[in-house]
Amino acid sequence: MFNGFDFKKLKFEYEVCPDREGNSDKLISLELKNNKYYLGYNHGDNLCVFEISDKIDKLYHGLSAMNINSWNQQCFGSTIDFFPSYFWRLEISADNINVSCRGIDCLPANWNEFRTLLYEAGIADENFPFN
Repeated sequence: MFNGFDFKKLKFEYEVCPDREGNSDKLISLELKNNKYYLGYNHGDNLCVFEISDKIDKLYHGLSAMNINSWNQQCFGSTIDFFPSYFWRLEISADNINVSCRGIDCLPANWNEFRTLLYEAGIADENFPFN
């Protein structure tokens, strides 16, 4: 069903940190419950959680195809910013994907591909996260 991908080891978290001390709001997370996969996200005051078991394979292959591993251990943006507007952190781990990256007022060049994958997985606002 899932083309050999071990989803029990899947971790997917995206956070936006409003300050350098690491206080954060988890915006996107993926959870496994009763052999079903649920994508949850906060958008403003709204918490949305929905099952994506039928889309998980497409999400995984899309992340691999966009070479998201190239983001691993990257800090996007300047480390010196006197008036940053946002900080973010992303962690994804699976069979062949291992990403832990962050950014300060800057996003990876292929961020739109990542947004599109989230949109196709069911996050209804195609402008989330970040326009």
